Amino acid sequence: AGMLMAAGSANAETIYGRVEGMTCASCAQAIEAMLLTHCAVQAVRVDVAKGSLVVVEKPAKHISDTALDTLVRKAGYRLASFT
Repeated sequence: AGMLMAAGSANAETIYGRVEGMTCASCAQAIEAMLLTHCAVQAVRVDVAKGSLVVVEKPAKHISDTALDTLVRKAGYRLASFT
């Protein structure tokens, strides 16, 4: 599982989301691995039981809503919502 760095450090933004279709730890690992390929993503934490997703962006970087949705879909899941 991805380790989260301190949110709020040097303009790093944190995105919270809900993912549908996960059933096991391998699902979470697939999503984490896919999101970590994006240049703006510093850390990812996925909780299968809660269906939750936390993405920490690198300072001064941003992952677009479209890119986030696309990467979750490429991993085989659906991003239900995010803030």
